[in-house]
Amino acid sequence: MGVSFNPLKAAQNFVNNTVNKANGVKEAVVNTAKDVFEAGAEKVNKVKEVVVEKANEVKEAVGNAVKATGEVVGNAVGEAIQSGKELIGNAVELVGDVVAGRDNPFLTKTISNISETLLSVVGEENVKNVIEGKFPILSPFIHGGEMVADNVLNAIASGLKATGLDKKLPFDVNMLDTANIGALLLNMEQDPNNPDVFHARKDCWQRSVGYNDLWDFGFGLGTSMRKEKFDFEYNGEEMMLWAWKGDYVNLGAGAELGIYTKYEDTDHWVADDRLELNMTMTLKDKEGNVIIDHSPEEAQWWITGFNSNDAYKGVQAADLEAEYTVDFSKNSGMFEAFYEKYGKNSETKDSRWTFDLENQKATFSF
Repeated sequence: MGVSFNPLKAAQNFVNNTVNKANGVKEAVVNTAKDVFEAGAEKVNKVKEVVVEKANEVKEAVGNAVKATGEVVGNAVGEAIQSGKELIGNAVELVGDVVAGRDNPFLTKTISNISETLLSVVGEENVKNVIEGKFPILSPFIHGGEMVADNVLNAIASGLKATGLDKKLPFDVNMLDTANIGALLLNMEQDPNNPDVFHARKDCWQRSVGYNDLWDFGFGLGTSMRKEKFDFEYNGEEMMLWAWKGDYVNLGAGAELGIYTKYEDTDHWVADDRLELNMTMTLKDKEGNVIIDHSPEEAQWWITGFNSNDAYKGVQAADLEAEYTVDFSKNSGMFEAFYEKYGKNSETKDSRWTFDLENQKATFSF
């Protein structure tokens, strides 16, 4: 018997097969797409994680940088403020020390360094010649300037008197001259027995400055002066008695004697409360007339006297005779050390010094 062909059934089978194949393809495509999507999503998530991680690192780095910058800036500002406070504090302390006549290490070291440099530039021989009074180069100009200034001040005083304004001022216009103004600036007081004579106060600002050859160099350039230095050692310290006499321009004829101790390993000398001794001084002209006679009751580190009377202005140091007496009785050891060098030792003995061994006093005349 032969096989019968059913076209309808064959067509249905073809359609079913085609649909099945299509479904298979569809499923394969869907699965593939799903796999691709999931793989892509996983990669995207990984990229996202990496991006987020890097972003957090950058954020942390930026934060640390900002923090570090803030700390640096803050520290810098803090240090600047602290430095400013210290600078202001040091400046206030410096001014206070100078006004009160106290030692200030910063000022002393600075002056010592500057003086050493300037003296080195000038040259040892030139400094020596000027200090010895060989070249008072500036003297004519300084004295001329002082005369002009006094004439101007006298004219102002006369004008104030003529208008009656002098009675409204808190000071006596008769004191309006370079001597009184100079004495005021130099912390000097009038002698109670002679209004023309001035003496430096113990707490004057010069005390905080000390002394060295640079001051003598300026002194020698500006006017007629003589100085003598007497160094000695006591208790392991280098000490100095330093004497002057001469023409102090607006302050007139004058004389000084100071006692100092050496500042570290330098040529600068400073005042010291421990060194204060009772001193007296007398200054006479070449005829023997007394210009200044000063015997303060208090112990001194620096005894001074200046007579601003016109009769004693423009004098020559060689025409002046100064005599100083130093009472060492409060410090026998210091007296012995000084006497050993300048009164007893034949090699260093100075005949201008006379010694009262019983009362431990030393007198210098030059």
